[in-house]
Amino acid sequence: MEAATRLIFAFHAPATSATLVGGLKPFAEAAMRDAKGALDIEIVTDGRAGGLLTDQVDLIESGKADAAFVIPGFTPTRFPDNFVFGIPGIFRNITESSLTFSRAIGAGVLRGYENFFVIGAFCTEPFTLHSGKKLTTLADLKGMKLRAANMADEIMLKQLGADARVVPGDKILEQIEAGTIDGTTMHAGPLVDLGVSRVTSYDYFLRLGCAPLTILMTRQRFAALPTPVQDAIQKFSGDWFASRYASHNAAHNDTLLATMRADPKRTMTEPPQAEIDAAAKAFQPVIDQWLARDPRNQRTLDAVKAELAKLR
Repeated sequence: MEAATRLIFAFHAPATSATLVGGLKPFAEAAMRDAKGALDIEIVTDGRAGGLLTDQVDLIESGKADAAFVIPGFTPTRFPDNFVFGIPGIFRNITESSLTFSRAIGAGVLRGYENFFVIGAFCTEPFTLHSGKKLTTLADLKGMKLRAANMADEIMLKQLGADARVVPGDKILEQIEAGTIDGTTMHAGPLVDLGVSRVTSYDYFLRLGCAPLTILMTRQRFAALPTPVQDAIQKFSGDWFASRYASHNAAHNDTLLATMRADPKRTMTEPPQAEIDAAAKAFQPVIDQWLARDPRNQRTLDAVKAELAKLR
């Protein structure tokens, strides 16, 4: 019997991360089981495979890892069409955003993924705002130093008057503690998982855009794998991965929100419709500029909305 094909998957977060527990771990277990001893996947957590959170794609292109958790928002010029997922108001929840993102990649709608086999394409819940400083109204955002998840997130926050800058998820806690930033866009899962809930006490539930996330392998590496291994990986990629990730993380998010609501030290605010409308009005010029920049952008938006309509 031939030795199993051993693959290293680089994962920058801890093993307790909901992204790993709800997505990558079930995928690895299912693929190995299906391959019947032909595949051995080792998930190397806590950034031990090397590199920064912002440059994990370099690990797979250099061959230092076979696959990696890659956040496309850190290289927006490489994945330019992902901006559409940062537009507030398109997606209602993590299931819609994750399955739409996965299917849009599968349909070839989004640029930048041509040289990768996409094992998992999924999204966060729509971002909300969390701060250590008072944040109960839209006006409180004026001048507030906020972490943005990606370029789209940064632009939208600046439209609301915030002093926004992109900060990797593994740096948020230390930057809030140092006073470099006052708060962050995020959702309940990583807010708690990364310890950010310990240094924030105000939650303002203005729904923003989502952040696309991926597990990538180069097409060259995938093509070099034995056929049974390819088949097993392919079987549990795409919709299978996105659905399980979204289901787990939606439940995780709801549980954490309930815990947060029961915490008397937290101030949680649902913005009134007038503030939601004011934010939408502030976002619209940015969306219009993006659409005007390239005719392809309107086609991308239309294609993503079409995938979402099929899902609904």
